[in-house]
Amino acid sequence: MRTFLILLSSVLIVSGCSGPSAGRDDSVPDDRVERVSLSDTETFDAARYVDEPAVLEEVVHDVPEALMTSTAARDVRTVRRVQGFRIQIHSSLERKSALEVEENVVAWWRGMPVDSRPIDYRPVELPVEMRFVTPYYRVRIGAFESRAEAEAFLGFLNDRYAGAFPVLDTITVIR
Repeated sequence: MRTFLILLSSVLIVSGCSGPSAGRDDSVPDDRVERVSLSDTETFDAARYVDEPAVLEEVVHDVPEALMTSTAARDVRTVRRVQGFRIQIHSSLERKSALEVEENVVAWWRGMPVDSRPIDYRPVELPVEMRFVTPYYRVRIGAFESRAEAEAFLGFLNDRYAGAFPVLDTITVIR
């Protein structure tokens, strides 16, 4: 009996879901349904949508002219920090002594005639710096990319600073 009831209920469910009237509302006759005409939207008149021409204005910017004309590689100088050499001319436990040596070497360089300077250093100022590295104050001059350059300049300094020697240091190179 149980099988009969299951079979009967499944037949009723299937017959109720199928058929010509499934999903349709037959209560509204076809002559009362409003028909939509698409002729108004099917044609397109492009003349109604003409844009005004854009007004071009001159662009004002702050980009350097060298970059705008692609000449930056020739005009721009680069600054970078590299491992190089300086010449140490003095080392002292006293700051006052190191400051005096620094002032003396600057005065010596500025008072020297340009023609008697080494060729590479004729038009430029000689880099002079005093640095404290525990426990000494050290006075170093020059900024050389190679040891050979430092030793060549050291030959120029031998008369004035006999105990001077090249040391490895970080230098600023401008090209």
